[in-house]
Amino acid sequence: MTHVVMAETIIVIATIIAASFATTAIVMNLDGLVNTFRVNERNIKDKIQTQITIVFATINTNDTVKVWIKNTGIKEIHEDLIPKSDLFFGPKGNFKRIPYETSTASPPRWNYTIVNDVDGDGNWDPGETIEVTIIWDTALDLGEYYVKFVLYNGVDDDYTFSI
Repeated sequence: MTHVVMAETIIVIATIIAASFATTAIVMNLDGLVNTFRVNERNIKDKIQTQITIVFATINTNDTVKVWIKNTGIKEIHEDLIPKSDLFFGPKGNFKRIPYETSTASPPRWNYTIVNDVDGDGNWDPGETIEVTIIWDTALDLGEYYVKFVLYNGVDDDYTFSI
C-alpha cells in the first residue's frame, strides 16, 4: 500500500512540475505576442498619421524635373527620414527607382529642399511642402512621365504629367 501512495505522490509532483513548465512557456510566448502587437500598433499609428500629396510636377531644364510634395498628414517627418524615401521616375511604363544623392553623384539622382519651413527646424512638418529636384541622366523627351514618392514607412503618392 505504501508503494502505491509513493507512486501516486511522484506522479502528482511530476504533473505539477510539467504544468509549471507549460504555464511558464505560455506566459513567455504571450509576452512576446503582446510586444509584437505593440510594435504593430506603433507602425499602424505612424502610417495613419502620415500622409503626403504630390501637388505638381514639371520639367525645369532639359534634364531636370521639379516635384512639389505637401505633408498633408498630422505627423512631422524628421529631416533624416526624407532621404530614406524611395522616388520612382521616368517615362510612363518605363520608370525606375532614383537614388537620393548629393550634388556630387552622377545622374539620375534626386534631392530636396523644404520650400516653406515655417518653424525653421529643418523637419517636414504638416502643411509644409518640399521641392524635389530630379536630375535625369539624359535629355527628357516629349511625352508622359510618372513620378511616385514613397516615404520610409510605405505611405506614398504618385503623379503623371506631360512635357
